[in-house]
Amino acid sequence: MAARNILEIGTSNGYSTVWLASAAAAVGGRVTTIDVDTRKTQPLVERIRQQPGTTHVLVPVGKGELLVLKATT
Repeated sequence: MAARNILEIGTSNGYSTVWLASAAAAVGGRVTTIDVDTRKTQPLVERIRQQPGTTHVLVPVGKGELLVLKATT
């Protein structure tokens, strides 16, 4: 099975986001990682910019439950 859309709730340090992005890129997919804390998302955005093949990563900031509801309605 090749997931084309991956949702990660809770960015943490972004380590898993980079691995998920690599897997998604292999099948033409994308990753959306959500976190409420910009202190976590800003370093992740910088890290993603340095990694090849991660242009398909979205990093919305806010409460996960609200962003998921908005994305699914």
